[in-house]
Amino acid sequence: MLRSHYSPTLTPPFQDTTRLEKLLDFYSHPGYVAHKVHLYVTYDLEWEPLEMEDGEELRVQTFTLDEALSATKMDYRCDPEAALALWFYSEIKIKN
Repeated sequence: MLRSHYSPTLTPPFQDTTRLEKLLDFYSHPGYVAHKVHLYVTYDLEWEPLEMEDGEELRVQTFTLDEALSATKMDYRCDPEAALALWFYSEIKIKN
């Protein structure tokens, strides 16, 4: 398996004034693709949007954890890695 040397940093439009905690590393398709996924959770992000390019559209939406978990059950809303991250985080949060 390949090893990833990825070190996460927050870049604009988010400022690095937040806590960043590692949740989990995993291979999304072991034995098929050596794609390692790194799950992190961050707190207290402050939105400072960059200037958008012509034709670019960005919509920021805020969800409660319960709303986000419900959205993972709609197959067009969430990719598998994002769904796993939300469910894993919810389990950790419940235990703490």
